[in-house]
Amino acid sequence: TTSIADSIAPNVVPPQLAVHLPTSRTDTLAPATREGRPAHCMQLTPIKSLNPYQSVWTIEGRVIQKGNLNNYNTEKRTGQVFSFDIIDKSNSDIVVTSFDLAATSYYNQIQLGKTYTIKGGTLRPAKKDYNNSTTPWDIILDLDSSVKLSTNQSVNIPQYLFRFKTIAEINSTPAKSTIDLLAIALSITAPSTIRKSDSTFSHKRTVVLSDNSALCIEATLWGAFSDNEGKLLSELCATQTSIRPVLAIKRAKTTTFKGTTLATGPNTQIFIDPDIPEAHALRAWFTSLASTTAYPSVSIGKIEKTDIAGIKSSSQL
Repeated sequence: TTSIADSIAPNVVPPQLAVHLPTSRTDTLAPATREGRPAHCMQLTPIKSLNPYQSVWTIEGRVIQKGNLNNYNTEKRTGQVFSFDIIDKSNSDIVVTSFDLAATSYYNQIQLGKTYTIKGGTLRPAKKDYNNSTTPWDIILDLDSSVKLSTNQSVNIPQYLFRFKTIAEINSTPAKSTIDLLAIALSITAPSTIRKSDSTFSHKRTVVLSDNSALCIEATLWGAFSDNEGKLLSELCATQTSIRPVLAIKRAKTTTFKGTTLATGPNTQIFIDPDIPEAHALRAWFTSLASTTAYPSVSIGKIEKTDIAGIKSSSQL
């Protein structure tokens, strides 16, 4: 999910929301440990209790985010890096990173949504620029570490973990913070092509988001997010006359150019119309808005306003 610079995550951990969803019990399971003992026979360490003074620990958690196998290039060496996030039944999460041959091995092994036991990694201080995990540590795995598919694909371990901030809260958040947002997608632009500093090209779209803090904010969807989620959002908004999609964005980055804005990054996840209580409540709020509603946008210095009523009655953007 990251380059070397990406194994890093934010300073303030807001209140968390853990979402429990059913898990299939028809999976093909493997032994949970190198010795073949099932996880329930092991002494498991809660993720929140991990610290570098422990010589031996074993954690069990569900993979809630799987990154890409990325290349890195430094003055000393080149190689590959792979990261994934896991959460345990105590609703604590941590970023797990591996490099080079270990990165290739674990990238091929790890499956999103599955539960694993992990032991034999090294703990290092988490760099809080690229993830907002609950723990102050990251785990670094090597080829001697043990990562085994757990025999306990437990429904007691959350499927997702969000720590939503409102747009009002995001407006007072420092630049380059990593945040989660649940909002209504009011409008989205057509894709455009941008030439980047490395002379490569990337697509982008800008989506206007609103929540019940009575504000709007702009979020830029880059690359694959523009091509995939952005395209789907555009289609949904064009075909639904009075309903707009609900967007759950995990690990967006804040900027302060032209007010407060958001942008996707290598660790971002986007969920469209997630089946969680908070999303249903937000949609009900949006549906109940009066016809005269207009909200200021934090992305343009609170000068202009977005006419919610006009958007609700429009069949396209």
